[in-house]
Amino acid sequence: MPKITLSMIVKNEDKYLRGCLESVKGIVDEIVIVDTGSTDNTLNIAEEFNAKIFHFEWIKDFSAARNFALSKSTGDWILYLDADERINSKSKNELLNKTKNNNKLAINCIINNIDDYKDSSSIMKYVRLFRNNKNLLFTGKAHEQIQPSLTKLNYKLVDSTIEIIHLGYNVSRNVLIQKAERNLELLLAEYKEQPTSYGAYQISNSYSILNNRDTAVEYAKRALEGKDLSKEIRSICYLHITDYELNIGRIEIAKKMIDEALQENNNHPLLNLLSSQIYLKLNENIKALGFCKNSLQQNIKLKTSKKNRSTIDIVVDDKKIIYQGILISLSTDNSEDLKYFLKKLSNVAEKEEILLVNILQNNQTNENDIYLLQEIIKDSSLELILKLLKKNNNAEFKLDFFSSLYDKFNSDIGYLTNFGEFLISINQLEEAELILQTSLEVNGNNIAAIFYLASIYVVSEDFQKLAEIIKIAEAKIAYNSPYFNKLQILKEKIAPFISLPNLSIN
Repeated sequence: MPKITLSMIVKNEDKYLRGCLESVKGIVDEIVIVDTGSTDNTLNIAEEFNAKIFHFEWIKDFSAARNFALSKSTGDWILYLDADERINSKSKNELLNKTKNNNKLAINCIINNIDDYKDSSSIMKYVRLFRNNKNLLFTGKAHEQIQPSLTKLNYKLVDSTIEIIHLGYNVSRNVLIQKAERNLELLLAEYKEQPTSYGAYQISNSYSILNNRDTAVEYAKRALEGKDLSKEIRSICYLHITDYELNIGRIEIAKKMIDEALQENNNHPLLNLLSSQIYLKLNENIKALGFCKNSLQQNIKLKTSKKNRSTIDIVVDDKKIIYQGILISLSTDNSEDLKYFLKKLSNVAEKEEILLVNILQNNQTNENDIYLLQEIIKDSSLELILKLLKKNNNAEFKLDFFSSLYDKFNSDIGYLTNFGEFLISINQLEEAELILQTSLEVNGNNIAAIFYLASIYVVSEDFQKLAEIIKIAEAKIAYNSPYFNKLQILKEKIAPFISLPNLSIN
C-alpha cells in the first residue's frame, strides 16, 4: 500500500490541532509538522499523535514553510492541511482509493469553508492531495499555491468528492481582521516584487475584509485587467465592484457590473441575489423576483451536488435568499409570491424566526417580543426586519427595538442608517447624529447617512457642520449618481444661509 504523509505548518494551534489530527486517523501513515514558533500547547498535542516535529524560523513566507515541510515528508502521497481543517469521515474510503494509483496525479478536493457569523459558506475545489515529487514547490508568500508547480511537472488533475471542512472563517470579526492584516502585509510585498492578477484578487479580498472598499475595488479592477483568472475568480472581482457601486448609490453602474459578472458565471447564487437587490432598487420587480428564485434554485443545487464543482462556489444561507423574496413580495403586495417564500421559509427556518416575521408583518408586538427578536435576528434577516419595522407605528417600541440591537449590529450600515432615520423622525437629533456618524465611520461612502446628517444640521442651524458635510457629499457623489440632483437642490436651498466658496452651485 502506498504511504501517505500529512504535511502541516503550525503556530499556536492548540485550539484546532487535535480535531485535525483525529480526522486523519486510519488515513495517513506519517505526520510531519513544521512549527514556526508556537508558545501554547500545540507541540504537546502533536507529540500525542507521534508526529515528526521540525522547527522553522518564520520569514514571512508561507510557501517557504510549506516547502520545508515537503522536504521532510517521505510518503508516496502528500496530504496537506491547516490545523483548522478536518477530513470528513465519509471521505476516508475515497481518499484511500485515490492513492492506490501510482501515476503522477493531483487530486482536487472540496474545501467547505464554514462561516456561521455571515450565515454563508463557500465551497472551493482545490488540490490538497498529490503524488510526492522532490521537484514540487509551493509559490506565494500568502495564499500559497501548489498548482503552478503541478502544471509545470505535467501532473494530471483529477476531481474527487473528498471533503475537507475548514473552520478558519467560522471565527469572530476581530480574528478575521487580524488574519487579513497579516496576509495583506505579505501580499502587498509580493505584489510589489511581482504584480499578478491573482495577487491583485487576493489583495482585493483582504481589503474587503478590512472594510477598505475603495482600495478593494481598485485591486479588483487591476485583477480584471489580466486574462489568466478563472471565470469564478473574475465573477468575485465583479462582485466586489458591484457591491461598492450599489453602496454609493450608483445603481446603473452596479447593474452594468452585475450583468458582466453574470456573463462570467450566471449560476452563482450570490451574484443572482445581488442582481435581485439591484433590480428591486430599480423598481423592476419581476426581474428582481426572477433573480431571487434563480438564486435559491442554484443555491440548493450547489448544496445537494458534490460533482462538477467550479473552482469557487459560494453557498448562501437559504434564509437570506428567502428573506429577499419576502422583501420583494411585500414591496409589490404580491400575496401569492409572499405565500411561496413563507412556505420556503417554513422548511428551513427555526420556529422563532417564522414567529419573528409574523409578529412584525401583523404589527403585533409587546415587550417580551423585543428580547426574543434580539436573539434570533441575523445578518440574513436584518434587511427584511428593518422594512417590516417601518410599518410599525409604535414609536416607543421601535426605539426600544432599535436600541436592543445596537450591540449586535453596530457595524451594519443598514441598521445604523435606519436607526438614525428613526431618531430624526422622533426629534432625537443629537442621538441621531451619533448613530449616523458611526455609520460613516463604518463606511464613508454611505450617501444616505450623509444626507440625513445634512438634514440634522439644517434643522439645528449648525451651518459649520452643514458646510463640512456638504463638502463630503460633493467629494463622494459622482455626476452620474442619482444623488447628484438631490445634492444640487440641497445646495440651492441653503445658499442664502451659508457660504460655500469651494462648491459650485450650477
